[in-house]
Amino acid sequence: MEKKSFLILAFIALISISALAQSKFSMGLKLGPNLSSVNANATVGETYKSITGYHGGMFATIKGSKIGFQPEILFSKQGYILQTTAGQDVFDFKYVNVPIIIKWYMVKGLNVQIGPQLDLLTSAIKEAADGTNTDHENILRDRVWNLCVGLGVDLPFKINLDARYVIGLTDVNNLTSAGSALKSSVVQFSLGYRFVDKGKSVKKQKQ
Repeated sequence: MEKKSFLILAFIALISISALAQSKFSMGLKLGPNLSSVNANATVGETYKSITGYHGGMFATIKGSKIGFQPEILFSKQGYILQTTAGQDVFDFKYVNVPIIIKWYMVKGLNVQIGPQLDLLTSAIKEAADGTNTDHENILRDRVWNLCVGLGVDLPFKINLDARYVIGLTDVNNLTSAGSALKSSVVQFSLGYRFVDKGKSVKKQKQ
């Protein structure tokens, strides 16, 4: 189901690109903090807490007068904290994120963003309350699907600002036991810089 949703959104994005007879192209770097956790069925004595991480990488944007298409590739540190009666366990996950974002421009550079995101796991460490570290890569799925929703603004001086909520669509846990399902939940704030910024918007070209 998640793959079908991804393909449908990607197809819509390709149609949007083909409709842009005149477009503006930009490419840049972005980075910022993550506030991540998981949606899970907590048992008695368990509390899931958020953890602060970071993300950073590259993006490219093709923009018409109202619609933009923006694929990205990001390195992301995320995870969660599990508080139990035995203490606090910290789960530190690292992913390569590949979001494919459709941007709808409303007023000036202000835009609404939505699109699928593929997460590719690169490492997973459990830092237990007793101080021991355990590799958890074999417990987690090596790829998961998410949905990104958010707001952004393209500013002068080649600056972008984004705020997104990344909603987990598939279980990050590779276990099949009852109550083991974990779906990621990440809030991201990004500062971007467009080092390539070519072309003019359709509106400007018609003036």
